[in-house]
Amino acid sequence: MLEPAYQADVVIVGAGVAGLSAAHRLTSAGVTTAVLEAAPYPGGRMSTEKIDGFRLDRIGQLLSTAYPDLRLTPSLDTLALRPFAPGVLLHSDGRRHRAGAWARP
Repeated sequence: MLEPAYQADVVIVGAGVAGLSAAHRLTSAGVTTAVLEAAPYPGGRMSTEKIDGFRLDRIGQLLSTAYPDLRLTPSLDTLALRPFAPGVLLHSDGRRHRAGAWARP
């Protein structure tokens, strides 16, 4: 039987925001962690992908300041939180194109 190459107290599956946040909290508390990710990059549902010369930001659920556990997040006060309006803003050929609920004709 082969010995594992790395020993950890906790194994976290997924290097998305939740997995990386859990790893940060655990390592800050002195717990050794290993984060496993199937994709070639971290970020999970929050990543940027290049397709046909366009950069597409993939996002999961936006951060809601109503989450009770949010107050427990270290350094939260250093973030510049701001509200987002629904819709999409596309950048192409030096111009912006609005689409979605707040788009104007």
